[in-house]
Amino acid sequence: MEMTDLTKVAYSLSKKSHATQTDKGGRDYFNGHILSVFNLVGGNSSSPPELGIVALLHDIVEDTEMKIEQIRKLFGDVVAGAVQLLTHLGNSKKIDMLYLSKIKENPLAKKVKIADLTHNSDVSRLPKILPADEIRLEKYKKSLEYLNSESADT
Repeated sequence: MEMTDLTKVAYSLSKKSHATQTDKGGRDYFNGHILSVFNLVGGNSSSPPELGIVALLHDIVEDTEMKIEQIRKLFGDVVAGAVQLLTHLGNSKKIDMLYLSKIKENPLAKKVKIADLTHNSDVSRLPKILPADEIRLEKYKKSLEYLNSESADT
């Protein structure tokens, strides 16, 4: 995937915004999760740059002080719209069918969410698999099946 000037801005913004965060395994969040999602969607050089930008920013509104309006101002409506779909509002981290059905309708959000769930399903990142992890992994599996299905109402 081409690193456009806007992709570089998204990279820097995401790296700075997630600088103090770690994942469930205690690893650096940006270098571990964010870049993994970016790399998962970036395998095709013909992919639009917006796809990589959305991947770099997919957790920024949810997990930092960044607001969707700032994303819209910096990166435009297409990127902001996809990031907004990927963002859990309020205290809800629940993956439900309404959330997924909206994501499924947006090609950028859908590809990034599939990459996000794929990376989050990698149990090698966890020091120990607990019952709560198994429950979460089953939800991720079902979400991936839905997003990868042909029909939007499957």
